[in-house]
Amino acid sequence: MEMAESETSVNARNERHVWTPEGISPLDNFRVPLNDLAMFRGYGIFDYFRTYGRKPFRLPDHLERFYRSAKLMGLEIPAAKEALTKAVDDLLETSQLKEIGFRMLLTGGYTTDSMTSEHPNLFMISEPLPAFNTTGFAEGVALQLSDYTRELPEVKTINYLHSIRLLPERKKENLYEVLYHQQGEIREGSRSNFFMVINGVLYTAGDGVLKGITRKVIIELASSLGLKVVEDRITLEELAQADEAFLTGTNTKVMPVVKVGDHVIGGGTPGPVTRKLMAAFDEYSGG
Repeated sequence: MEMAESETSVNARNERHVWTPEGISPLDNFRVPLNDLAMFRGYGIFDYFRTYGRKPFRLPDHLERFYRSAKLMGLEIPAAKEALTKAVDDLLETSQLKEIGFRMLLTGGYTTDSMTSEHPNLFMISEPLPAFNTTGFAEGVALQLSDYTRELPEVKTINYLHSIRLLPERKKENLYEVLYHQQGEIREGSRSNFFMVINGVLYTAGDGVLKGITRKVIIELASSLGLKVVEDRITLEELAQADEAFLTGTNTKVMPVVKVGDHVIGGGTPGPVTRKLMAAFDEYSGG
């Protein structure tokens, strides 16, 4: 059994590749010099997307967000969107995986004074998808609460210090994700957007969050199903009135939430609106 697990791990490593403007290589063979602002100061951005049926899901939206994040961080991406689209195609041809996760990464780049971004580094990594929480999709998940707002929340930065620091506690308590709020105003998850349902109306934070691509799709699908969506300020007090809640994200997809902190939502089971949107998303994505 140990040998089989080891072989699986090796195979997974072999299916990780990295693209740069210079070409593609196995990730294990790739090295980044230490004098990069990502190493010195944690300065950089990324975006993550995946395939369904080996077709990249909403790639133009992810590229648009990646370029927007770079602009807000004062970083220049040394490649056009067309070049990154071709990089995705090239990585798809290289990989033998049935489905693939893609991670675009732009670092602050090499620096001589440990502060100034001089030559940003651009990478794209192809990798296996993570294991999915099938129990969570069926039964719902619980969230940890944390009074925190990410710096530059509209930018997908590489800084996950707060979330990673809380991870041991989440694992100990079997909590799926952390839900950020600031002085009682709900923001987002560390890697997801948050929705709640009150009397059939969907509510999600309009400001102070990263505008997720799956979030965008769910808003589109909800509108097509005749559901009203309100993007505005939402609070923990309002959460106490929620009939349902769920998270959205690239691999989270539509994940039912049945408990936030000590508060149980919807009697502790996923609700009908959530399940309708889960089915609509699966049909739309082909997943």
